[in-house]
Amino acid sequence: MKKSLLIFITLLTLLAGCGKSNSTAISVNDDHKYQEERQSVEKVLGHDKHVQKVSILFTKKEAIVGVEVKPFSKWNKKKYEKKWKKEIKRALPNRDVLVSTDQKIIMETDRLNEKKMSEKKVKEKIKNLKELAEEQT
Repeated sequence: MKKSLLIFITLLTLLAGCGKSNSTAISVNDDHKYQEERQSVEKVLGHDKHVQKVSILFTKKEAIVGVEVKPFSKWNKKKYEKKWKKEIKRALPNRDVLVSTDQKIIMETDRLNEKKMSEKKVKEKIKNLKELAEEQT
């Protein structure tokens, strides 16, 4: 009796650990205004097995996409970043796109997405984020 109960609990624990959520959290600064663009980025990154979270800042001419990579994919994140940038540029042809897997860019885009700002302020912040992305750490 004890042995079968132990086997049952072990199996239940193993099977509970195998459940995988394949959804990606995507946040955008103005969801209603940029719905079409959000969907384009979601098609590219939404079901990628290496993506954990996406944070996007849009203006009329620019887009900054911060992509948080899953832990075991971090070894090749520059390769994925290059691939995603190419695909997102194809999805958003009339925008200047910056795709980054850098944690400081992701944190800043998240912080800015939570605030409600005018288009002018968002442009200034995007300019600062581009400078931040070019820095060597």
